Amino acid sequence: MKLPTTDFISDLPIYDFRKAITDAVDTNQVVIITAETGAGKSTQVPQYLSDHGYEKVIVTQPRILAARNLSYRVREEWQTRTGHESSAIIGYRTAHERDDEPSTRILYCTDGLQLVREITGSGTHQNQVLILDEVHEWNENMEVLIAWAKKRCQEDATFKVVIMSATIDTSPLADFFDTPAVITVPGRSFAVTKRHGGDVVSEIKAKITKSTDSNVLVFLPGKAEIKSVTEAIIKKALAANMPVIPLHSQLEATSQQEVFTHSSTGKIILATNIAQTSVTIDDIDVVIDSGLERRSEVRNGVEGLFVAQVSQADLLQRAGRAGRTKPGEYILAQLDTLPCVPFEDRPAYGTPEIMRKHINRLTLRLASVGINIEQLDFYHDPSKKAIRQAKQTLISLGAMTQGGDVTGIGRQMEQYPVESSYARMLIEAKLYSLSVQSKLAAIIAIQEVGGIAKSGVRHNGWQRFTKQKKSDLLAQYDLFIATPSIPYDDHEELGIITKNLDKASDVIKRLTQELGNIQVDNKVLTLITKEEAECLMKCIVAGQIDQLW
Repeated sequence: MKLPTTDFISDLPIYDFRKAITDAVDTNQVVIITAETGAGKSTQVPQYLSDHGYEKVIVTQPRILAARNLSYRVREEWQTRTGHESSAIIGYRTAHERDDEPSTRILYCTDGLQLVREITGSGTHQNQVLILDEVHEWNENMEVLIAWAKKRCQEDATFKVVIMSATIDTSPLADFFDTPAVITVPGRSFAVTKRHGGDVVSEIKAKITKSTDSNVLVFLPGKAEIKSVTEAIIKKALAANMPVIPLHSQLEATSQQEVFTHSSTGKIILATNIAQTSVTIDDIDVVIDSGLERRSEVRNGVEGLFVAQVSQADLLQRAGRAGRTKPGEYILAQLDTLPCVPFEDRPAYGTPEIMRKHINRLTLRLASVGINIEQLDFYHDPSKKAIRQAKQTLISLGAMTQGGDVTGIGRQMEQYPVESSYARMLIEAKLYSLSVQSKLAAIIAIQEVGGIAKSGVRHNGWQRFTKQKKSDLLAQYDLFIATPSIPYDDHEELGIITKNLDKASDVIKRLTQELGNIQVDNKVLTLITKEEAECLMKCIVAGQIDQLW
């Protein structure tokens, strides 16, 4: 095979730091690289290291879309440089997809611990580098990988790690790893003007009216909001011959690729935060930002998916999506009735996921691969109280023994992509009919979005649509299947949370895909029979046994 040339893309900011990066990795076990959006770190650094002589370069990404698209992009670049087929050299792997070979030299993968441990092996490649990309997102997986990488470095002096981020405070991270190797790379120089706007829909319509070729990227918190904004602008966009393209994690891979298509009349992309770091769309010149995201967190003791304001660092990253190839514009605008917090009133950085969620599932996931959560040194350390509470909850649910071993129930629970108490309910539901399992999955979906009914005497009109008296969870299920026959205009007076209805339907679809044989279709869900109510109550109690007083 022809050796790769050094003819890298020289107009990328990262290019001038190529030798500094390879020298730093040669002489340090841990290297930290910060590079602004558009600097080229995710595509170029792995190639620099591979060409420099490292036999295996493994790059973690927080999303499947990023792992897949980056591998495709680097394949194209590699083939251009070498003149040879690159599919055997660059590949990607996720928990459910695989496009690599034993000879693969640059491998992009998602950031699950089990997958990364399997790929890095133990002494399999003495001349390998693990790159942890997009560290600033600080999702739960990244927290675990950072802690595990530190432990691995202490145990194996040959293990090399490169940590890459767009916006992060490098000093504490360098202290955490005790490394002097910090490289800061500037971003592109195209100016992006920033302003506060009106509401999101009005700003989009204004761009459609004023411009015939603008490529507009709109940040929205979730799929439901993408749908409602599409309905509000589609007529005007079609009249201007501007395609409206959704982008979120639930889309098929082929649909996600549509955002990269060129339109001479411009295009409007309505995206979740998947477009913040995981996807680079080069031709964007306008970003309209709701300043919101949907994320998992605990509110009033219940973990669910909630809409929340993002940080200053997040806004700057989103603004960086514009102006990559020409001057751009960034507009922070209000979505519906949700408040639009000014930039200066937001926190500098977001709260890490590990600090805003229950860590029960994380504790179980680690235990299932033989790691005691207390033996890891986390960058954002959960409190000892939170760890003790998580272990006690798992013991109460029958997922772990007092000695910390994972039980058969625990191993089944670990397979479900939901919070531990819900996973325990689903395990219990296996004792009953598929109808009970389907209805329980729908109940869980409703709870995951924060419920669909308001509480309190002023908002109890919705209760006329249920006969369930033993459980609010069962009562809200009855309400959910009754809502198609309830006039939209009556929702507020009855205490129905309209915006959560579509969200619950989306979660039901996700659970249908992820739970395998449990088929949940909210169009054919039926009323709960007396016998099913007793079964469902037993499942719910099994998952909330640690909440009994």
